[in-house]
Amino acid sequence: MAHSAGIREHQLREQSRAHIKPLLLTPEEAAEIMAIGRTKLCELLRVGAIESVRIGGARRIPSDALEAYVQRLRTESSGYLSPFQ
Repeated sequence: MAHSAGIREHQLREQSRAHIKPLLLTPEEAAEIMAIGRTKLCELLRVGAIESVRIGGARRIPSDALEAYVQRLRTESSGYLSPFQ
């Protein structure tokens, strides 16, 4: 009985973690979220289009930096008339 209670507690902790939005993403995670390749993401980081931070030797991308980048793209393209509209 105690073992199944421990398993259930572990499952509840895992479920609650699944609902927490991470503050920092790895380049791989950020590329997946953006639906672009890792190479393209690294290019955007290199030119400063997307903000990143370093923690020791690891590069991380704040999740809100992705949202800010997409918002800038939307603002910049708001004057563009798509042939699909």
